[in-house]
Parts: sequence; C-alpha cells; structure tokens
Amino acid sequence: MPHVKTTVSLIALLGLVACTSNAPVADTKGVKTDFASFLTKSCPDDVSFVFPEKIAVTTKPVGWNDAEPSKLSPMKGVQVYEIESEDSRIGGLSGLDFLDDDTLILVTDQGDLVWLDVDVSTGKPADAAYITFLKSADGKPLDGKTQGDAEGIAWNGEYAFVSFERDHRILGYDIEGCGANARGIEVIRFSESDFGTSTPVKPNGGLEALTDFGDGLLAGLETRVNDAGGMSYIRPAAAGSFNISLPLPDVTLLVGAEVIAEPDGSGRIYALTRSYDPFRGNTTGIVTALISAKGEVSGAEIIVHFGKPITVDNFEGIAARRLPNGTDRIFIISDDNFSPKQRTLLGVTDYTPKD
Repeated sequence: MPHVKTTVSLIALLGLVACTSNAPVADTKGVKTDFASFLTKSCPDDVSFVFPEKIAVTTKPVGWNDAEPSKLSPMKGVQVYEIESEDSRIGGLSGLDFLDDDTLILVTDQGDLVWLDVDVSTGKPADAAYITFLKSADGKPLDGKTQGDAEGIAWNGEYAFVSFERDHRILGYDIEGCGANARGIEVIRFSESDFGTSTPVKPNGGLEALTDFGDGLLAGLETRVNDAGGMSYIRPAAAGSFNISLPLPDVTLLVGAEVIAEPDGSGRIYALTRSYDPFRGNTTGIVTALISAKGEVSGAEIIVHFGKPITVDNFEGIAARRLPNGTDRIFIISDDNFSPKQRTLLGVTDYTPKD
C-alpha cells in the first residue's frame, strides 16, 4: 500500500550466442536533453500530493511449461503469473521497473501508471494495484493514443521517466513529490527524422525500451537498425545518439531494457525482444551485455529465444533484481492489447552471469 515519507513522498506502494553488429548505429541530428525542467515543473509548490486509486487484481500461477525446460536454458524458469482485474484499465502493460525492493511500477499503452507489490522471493504479485492516468505538463490526462502510447518506464531512485511511441518523447515525473498529481515534463523529443537511422522510424517503432543508467537513461528503438537493436545513452545536456548496437534474435524487435548497476558505475544490460507472426505466434528473446560507466558496450550475447510450447505471450517490459546469491531475478510483463485472445502475464526467471 502507498505510504508517505516525512515529507509527502511516494517511495513505495504496495541458447544462442551472437556478436554485436559491426555496423554502428547512426547518430541523431543533435536533439538535446532537458533533465532540469521537470525538477520543479512536475511537482510545483501549488500542487498537492495525491494517492493513486486502489483497485483489486487477481493472480494465478500458470507455469513456464516444465515439459520443455531446456528451451529456457541457461535461464531457469521460476514462475509465470496471470494477472486479471475487473477494472478495464488493467491491460496493455508495456513497461515496468522496480520502485523499491518489492514494488513494481508499470505503464500501459493507453497512458496509465500502475503500482504493483510483488514478493521477490517467489515473484508473486499482490492482490491489489494502484493506478492513475499519466498527466501532461498542464495536469490533464494525456490526449488519446497518439499522446498516451507509453511503452517504457525507468525509476532512478528519485524520478520516474516514461518513453512514448507515436509522439516520440520521454517525460519526467516527480511521483515521489506529487504522487498521482505529478505532471509529465519533456526530457527529450524526436521527430521521425531525428533518429538519424538508415531505417525509417515509423510512429509505432520508436522509443520502446527504457532504463536508468549512470546519470542518464538508456533508450532503445523498436526498429531494427543495421539488423540490430539500436540504443542511445541519453545524458543531461547532451545530444542523444543511437550508437549502441545489440544483436537480436531472428525476426525480433527490441522492446524492453534493464540495467543492473555495479559499484564501479558499470552495469549489465538485459534487453527484451519480441516478435509475432501467424505461423510462429509470439516469440521472446533476452539479450545481455556489459556496459561501462562511459556507455561502452561489450560481450553482447543472446541468452534465450523461445516460443511455444514455453508459456509465452506479447512480452514487452523487463525489470530485474540481483539476489543475495549473485543470481539476477528477471521479471517480464506481457501486453495483452486489451484483447480477450491474449493474457497479461508476469514471467519470472533466474539467470546467473558467467562473469
């Protein structure tokens, strides 16, 4: 359940191997970031803290299909939970991150922000969630699919950042200061021609993956660039350049990213990929790589690429926590597209890095 700090704050609620593509991803056309404006504009002095709305959810374990455990190797399946709610807003979950050790924060592609407690030891979600609509800079709900198509979310310990497709931008939210009343203030915006990629970035192929790293953010495109996944290390007062290239499993697209940081400022990237076609259905891949404090990527490899009979749906968001034994517990969420033919699944796996 949400709680408030001494000041009004909202800290918690509730195998294939490939080399990185040799072809560099093109630079952008000098689009600059603004990491300063939202510090004051997202939660102005005259805006009060408001708790999000509590709603009931139900969860049930559905499993990874233990008949084919080798298809997840070297990852180990922990559990898959199906999440349902009578509230029609629970669906379309496209991005997630850990707000604290046992709280996930998620976004929907209809412009809602969701908090969900989980038991990290089992991955099991709680039987309640909290929800509010994402707001624009004027405090009003984001306007329709074009403005509200949220795809990724990153929490850096103080602020939440949300990436959007169609209207390609990242907004910063001071949810600790204003809770559900936080305004979305622009950090960076791209037109379709600003990405500087050889492949055109269509409205539904833009800023899908997002994670915090160092003093900035890593953002990834849902458009293959030079047959690889293109990412940008977006830092304060700098131009975003999509010059990080990750290998992707066949036919999949980059849809999510998470970094587990190391004490020296480096980290390990986990990137989520997905695809769908009528013949194969949904497939999911997870790629890992090391990233230096300067944003240099090395050792990229595809850990897994799986589809049926492993339990799978339209997995789009990824988050991770390092367990005390050094294993990384990875959570992935599926976007059901608000369709009765699909499910909202929270998949939980373990991976122990080799280095």
